[in-house]
Amino acid sequence: MDIWAVVMSHFPLNLRFALCCLLLLSAPLLAPAAGLEDWSLEQVLDKVADANGGKDALESVTNVRIRGNIVGQDNTVEFLLLKKRPSMMRLRLSFKGRAVEVGFNGFTGWRRHSEGDSQKVVSITGDDLDELELEADFDGPLVGPAGENVTRTLYDIERIDRVDYFIIEVTKPNIVSHHYVDSRTFREMKLIQKRTLSSGEVSETTTYYHDYARFGSIWIAMRSERHLPGGQTETVTVEKVDVNPGLLDRAFDMPES
Repeated sequence: MDIWAVVMSHFPLNLRFALCCLLLLSAPLLAPAAGLEDWSLEQVLDKVADANGGKDALESVTNVRIRGNIVGQDNTVEFLLLKKRPSMMRLRLSFKGRAVEVGFNGFTGWRRHSEGDSQKVVSITGDDLDELELEADFDGPLVGPAGENVTRTLYDIERIDRVDYFIIEVTKPNIVSHHYVDSRTFREMKLIQKRTLSSGEVSETTTYYHDYARFGSIWIAMRSERHLPGGQTETVTVEKVDVNPGLLDRAFDMPES
């Protein structure tokens, strides 16, 4: 089940953006792709890590705070995303005095819905917790070892506008994602994600990443456009990034009701 759908079931807008994907690790390298048969999955993933100075440089970033907004239809929602290694996450969406948060401290997942002086906090369990744990992975699916119940495959190579893109397929429970990695820069430029819903239907979304900027040893797409089923679109704009702001573990714990 889509954990962002769970969040948005308590929010008045159709804004289900997996903000964790804002952390996309890459840097400019001139390495044009030869034929797909000349590359292995490990070589492509190693290039993504090497482009950032290697695994040690990546691991030096232990926590991050990202602020911005999401524009969808006629509404703008502000977001605050906190992440900490290895798999802690807290996401807050706020709109006109109302807010929804989800969090994961490495063990416990939770959701809080606030409006005015009232709030409700509930635990996240089952399949929803499994998906939240996957989304909380600090580096994302293209860096480091694959998580539990996650498989990665070098699926294909595709030329778009005279540029070759490695397509890495990442399979999680009920989710199949195709990550388009630019063979020149090893930045992810496009993501096609298919989710199998509880009804058995498949929901497909496509995300395009733009305007990369470097913060420490991580690169972040400052603007992302997401095309949703039904023809709707969302635009995510990052306004501020703090690298290693000193987030404490307790910031990710489940709040009291």
